Amino acid sequence: MTPETCCCGCCTVAKGTLIIGICNVIGGIFVVIGSVVPVALRIYISLCQPDLTNYPYGLREYNTADTIIVLAQLFFALLHLIVSSLMVHGWRTRNHRLIMPWIIWSYVALVLLSARVIFLFLDLLGDGYLAAGIFSLAISPLYFLLQGYFVFVVKRFVDQLKMKISY
Repeated sequence: MTPETCCCGCCTVAKGTLIIGICNVIGGIFVVIGSVVPVALRIYISLCQPDLTNYPYGLREYNTADTIIVLAQLFFALLHLIVSSLMVHGWRTRNHRLIMPWIIWSYVALVLLSARVIFLFLDLLGDGYLAAGIFSLAISPLYFLLQGYFVFVVKRFVDQLKMKISY
């Protein structure tokens, strides 16, 4: 049985899955770092300089909703990093059960992102930034197509693993 290929035949779905997993782990690390910095700045300002009136680096006084949003971003970034790490480990051990959480999370993330894109568009439209809203709607399908292809490749690899187990 010849291995299935992806990326126009340049590599197998197994190698494509590993590349996708490693890129997701690296990206997840950067997103976690990017999510931790605002949390750390908020803690520093609130604990060490509570009477600060001129916020540095373009920061502003944050309300509770802003803090909840930042903490939610951090939570989702950590979750993404964990399921991406599980996918790489699942590839390494050839265990499809460790790869499935990434596939499920990818579907959930696509739904959450589509809701976020719609809310961003409506928010930009409400603030009078029609061109920026249309731009965000115009580039969003590129991400959806790319992530959809990644899910397709990883799903094909999982199907290969399941077929090997069933023999």
